[in-house]
Amino acid sequence: MDWPNFEHLMKLGKVGRLDEAARGSEALAARAESDDDRASLLTGALVFSARLGRLADARRILGRLMPLEVSDPEVRLNAEFCEPCLLIQEGRAEEAIAAFRKMLQLHHDALHEDRFRYLYEDIQCRTGLALVSVARFAEALPILREAVDFTSDKAAGEQEVRYALAVCYEETSDPEAAKHEYHAVIAFNAKSDFAERARYRVARIYMMTGGLAQARKLLEAVLQASPGASPAVPRKRVYEHLSLVCRHLGDRANGKLYADLAKSARE
Repeated sequence: MDWPNFEHLMKLGKVGRLDEAARGSEALAARAESDDDRASLLTGALVFSARLGRLADARRILGRLMPLEVSDPEVRLNAEFCEPCLLIQEGRAEEAIAAFRKMLQLHHDALHEDRFRYLYEDIQCRTGLALVSVARFAEALPILREAVDFTSDKAAGEQEVRYALAVCYEETSDPEAAKHEYHAVIAFNAKSDFAERARYRVARIYMMTGGLAQARKLLEAVLQASPGASPAVPRKRVYEHLSLVCRHLGDRANGKLYADLAKSARE
């Protein structure tokens, strides 16, 4: 392996120079002397291309990567991991779930070694999120329950995993557990689509269980956090729910105000 060039390419990827990193990794792979080195470089090229949204390039690189005879188990596992991740980006969640499960079955012992714990946790997180994306909530539930206690790269994905877990609880008729997880998402104190959706969805649970004051507070917090239009929660729905809550609380003036806002909202 040409380690100085390899390390330079990885640094390019870390600072966001993904196009250079992808092209350089492929070029260096063409000169690699072993399949292990070639696989490491092609894996990097595939990841950089996928991060750029160049899925056709990533799929082409995967075609070069998978036939390689790789002896290093970590290099092979990371190479295999690329395919289900790419399938998710391509919108092929069901195929990705099957591929992740195949990895877990084929490499069960290795993935439970401490040195590959990070990869096992990543597979489980992505499998759980993929299951939620195709509304297989009951199957996702035990995986996501496990995933919220993972430690690898926890800060980057815990909010998303907790939000998905809350959705699973809600969709499998456990509103109290769902409320707990939605509040955990909100408690991150980070402005994000997940926090906005969590406020909206837990407000709906409070509405259905008689907690109208809590629902109003949460719905108004959605508007305060993101006053303008948002792709996370259509403002029309927020206004409609607020109008209903205010009317039930006897606040006719704000009930009418929010009803008028709902009528004029585009979404």
